[in-house]
Amino acid sequence: MTNSSNGLRVEMATVYKENMADLGIEVELQFLDFNTIINKTSDSFNYEACMLGLGGGAPDPYAGKDILMSGGRLHQWYPQQPEPATEWEARIDELMRQIGRHTDVEQRKAYFFEVQAIMAEQQPLIFLVSPKDFTGYRNRWQNIDPTPLGGVTWNEESLWAQPTQ
Repeated sequence: MTNSSNGLRVEMATVYKENMADLGIEVELQFLDFNTIINKTSDSFNYEACMLGLGGGAPDPYAGKDILMSGGRLHQWYPQQPEPATEWEARIDELMRQIGRHTDVEQRKAYFFEVQAIMAEQQPLIFLVSPKDFTGYRNRWQNIDPTPLGGVTWNEESLWAQPTQ
């Protein structure tokens, strides 16, 4: 299911259905109003799969704690659990707590890299797309290395500017 008012998601779901048919898997699409989807994913849990966008785009991984932590309001797998349902979820909870407690960028990166490794191994969510980002910067800035997921500030500790003349 996905929201009927989002043309891009309707198109993506249609392509997904066609791709699954090529593999011999039948997919039944439901295009619903957004409030019905929120009710199904947050209250009744009466659905099998949902194509939905989660996250506000904040560059800090701690901003996703409501999705990643087992007790989070937007936690989509094993929702509303009083404690982590699996060992790997407990580990993500601990890593996210550590990210929230530390200010050292390298330590926080190490914790989140482990969160990402667990997510890649366990696949509780399937990440389909990343938004298209356009960023402008002056040519005096050096060591700019844009990435599809990190923009131009993922390596901000190594960016520098040439002095102006």
